[in-house]
Amino acid sequence: MSLRGTFNRLLLPVFFPTFFSFVSLRASLVLLPLYVLDRGYDPTLAALVISIRGIGMLCMDVPAGFLVSKLGDKRGMILGYATAAVSLILFATLDHQGIFIFSALLSGASFSVMMLARLSYIGAICESHERGRIISSMAGLQRIGGIAGPLGGGFVATLWGYKPALLALAIMSITAAILVLLFCRASDENESTAEHRPHNFIAMVTDHRKAFLTAGLGAVGLTGLRGASPLLIALFGAAIKLTAAQIGFFVSLATVLEFIMFVPAGYIMDHWGRKSTLVPGTLIMALSLIILALFSNVQGFIAGALLMAFGNGLATGVIMNMGADLAPAVYRGQFLGVWRFVCDIGFTGGPLFVTVLMSLFSLGTSSVILGGLSSCSALVMWFWGPETAHHKIDPIG
Repeated sequence: MSLRGTFNRLLLPVFFPTFFSFVSLRASLVLLPLYVLDRGYDPTLAALVISIRGIGMLCMDVPAGFLVSKLGDKRGMILGYATAAVSLILFATLDHQGIFIFSALLSGASFSVMMLARLSYIGAICESHERGRIISSMAGLQRIGGIAGPLGGGFVATLWGYKPALLALAIMSITAAILVLLFCRASDENESTAEHRPHNFIAMVTDHRKAFLTAGLGAVGLTGLRGASPLLIALFGAAIKLTAAQIGFFVSLATVLEFIMFVPAGYIMDHWGRKSTLVPGTLIMALSLIILALFSNVQGFIAGALLMAFGNGLATGVIMNMGADLAPAVYRGQFLGVWRFVCDIGFTGGPLFVTVLMSLFSLGTSSVILGGLSSCSALVMWFWGPETAHHKIDPIG
């Protein structure tokens, strides 16, 4: 099937649900802390809600692999979208600290299941030589949702209040689940009960230890930079006395550049391999941290922020692509669960690592150390990691 045919086949079961779910997700990350504050709770609880969500996602990564393997990709996606909707409904209808924390955990867990099931489905239905453009396009839709969600959610919350806004976001997640239910074909590959046994899981991890130690290390370097970059941009902007509005403007400008890069990123990945975007993308982001550290002025800040966005955009979708490429068909769910766990360690650990470094060193030194370690992980990937794209040339059709 041609690439265009694959895009058309994935439009309703994958692309539209991705957009709706990320509108809901990104809007909720902004609205939930504000909603908790609006209910009269302490700012600590508002921050805890977002932190707990990340913990729920991280803790669910490996179990999600087993769950998706048992349920199948289609039912896994439906479960993830539906559970995300339930978490938002609980937030909107039950005003209690315990419910807020439970809903945040549920939200993180649902995101992990949904992402893993969706990636497993794409890995099963797409050929390696077209996966780069498919996944980078999906990542581009996620970024559009990340822009539209907070804007639309904030507008609804301002006009009608937080509860209607959260319920509207729940409806978007339900819509995504319905689209998957109606248009996603169930995978033909079913894993036997024996393949879910613990000793087979351990064997899978052992058999693929080289991939986790090389490609996984490269992925951790990139995700660590991605996780820490919003914090670092905010801190460097504050250090040169920029206002919140000015920082927000430059971040939005950088986001546009990042979004533009998803088309060339997918093309490069499919034609020259996954390393050709992961390694340069990581090194460029590391270089941007050096620029931010060396030039304490507005020009240096703009250059660093734009270069960081360029590097991040160049690596659009590469983590998901590598996971889909490496995952064996018979253990796809379990493998992707471990892969997501490894990558989420980087994304979650990046900001924490910077925080620890800043207790010992200056902001500039801490960012350079992070960039240096991430560059080392990228070089490990370049020299010793596998090139996961087995077919890099795609006939135009």
